[in-house]
Amino acid sequence: MKLVIYACFSGTHAAVVAALIHLGWLKPQVLPSWEELDKHPEFNTPTGRGGLRFLGRTGEGYAVYTAAIGNDGELVRRAVQSFLPLVGRKPTEVVWLDLSQQVSLLWRAGAFLQRYSALYWLGTLLLRYSLKKDYWRLVKVVGKVRANQ
Repeated sequence: MKLVIYACFSGTHAAVVAALIHLGWLKPQVLPSWEELDKHPEFNTPTGRGGLRFLGRTGEGYAVYTAAIGNDGELVRRAVQSFLPLVGRKPTEVVWLDLSQQVSLLWRAGAFLQRYSALYWLGTLLLRYSLKKDYWRLVKVVGKVRANQ
């Protein structure tokens, strides 16, 4: 069984949207509203720095996770890759996608600002605005992953 891990700074925005698209819970041809995204319990709900969250399995049996990677996605990716043999898994069984650079600066700024209660409203505003453009970028990334499964 392969694992697909979508990663972003907090693991709650870009990674969750990509995972929801991958699992078929969001339609790739339809831009979801913010309210629709907010209905998913994993979206916009940080679990702390680091860690993986299991979101579900595809019809083909792939396990889809999100990861909160902070500022060093490469370090986290290497840690995951080096841990796999310890649990009897091959590094080739994991598809790792750091989405941090796949979304716009507005998206990243919005996610960053949401970490501060006084600026949460501004972060949400930026995320909502950038969703219109960045959703289609995430659809393309997920499409490439699914095409290679």
